[in-house]
Order: sequence, then structure tokens, then C-alpha cells
Amino acid sequence: MTNKNLSSPVSSDENRYMVQTNENRVKILMVDKTEKRKVLSLLLQCLSTDNDVFYNINEGNNELSIVADMCFEKYIKQLPCVYYPDIYRVIQIHEGCPGIDHIGTVSEISSLFADINISILYINTYNNNFILIKEKDYTKGINALISIDYKIL
Repeated sequence: MTNKNLSSPVSSDENRYMVQTNENRVKILMVDKTEKRKVLSLLLQCLSTDNDVFYNINEGNNELSIVADMCFEKYIKQLPCVYYPDIYRVIQIHEGCPGIDHIGTVSEISSLFADINISILYINTYNNNFILIKEKDYTKGINALISIDYKIL
């Protein structure tokens, strides 16, 4: 996923955040945890041949939940997995501080999107916050963020 340099905080005259949009389209899937080594091997193959891959893997008791760029789909088809049918778009929320220090962002964005009937998947990393929304809701979601003074990059 290509990101512009977003290390500087929002200027003091702005009281909202910046939103980084991109072309990443992702799918959500679940794989049995016993396939962990194979999933990681396939992911490495994907990363070595495709640029700008967005992915997130979470491990639960019996499963690996994977959010991955569409390019990963051709690799993972080798495994038995359950796909969520929708395609999602990735939006990066930037507040000028590490993602783990963001306060209130999840609540604000969740409320905003709930009010307009858009479900979100929220992924927080050390430095970033990402929201994933269904591709069909992308324009509506971006417009909602603009309506509350988020700056779109």
C-alpha cells in the first residue's frame, strides 16, 4: 500500500484529521489455523511478486482471519477457505501521532458510519488507523468524512 509521508501532524488551525485514500481493494477470508504455514508461505510468494500489497492476519483459537489485497486471492485459492463475498476499500486515517495513541477516533468514525448505514472494519497498527468499507459504500463514506471536515489527501 503506497502512502504519502504523513509524519507531520495536522496544522493547528485544523481540528480534524487527514484521510489517505488509495486504490487498494481487499477481500476478507478465513482459513483453518492448521494451514498457518501454508498461508504464510503463499503470502511471501505474493509479497515477492506484487507491489503495494495491503494485508492483515489475525490468529484466533481455530482460525486465521485474513484481510488481503485482491492479488493475494490467486495464491490463497490453493487452500480451503471461507470468503466474505464483498470487496472492501482501504482508507487510512491519520492524526499526526502513532496509531496506538489515537483517542476517540474509533468512536467518532463508527458513529458517523453507523448513522449512514455503512459497516466498517477497523484495523489499528502501531502507526496507522485503517478503516475498511464495502466498495459499494466507498464514495458515500468519503463524502461523510468530508462532511465532518476530514481532509482527503
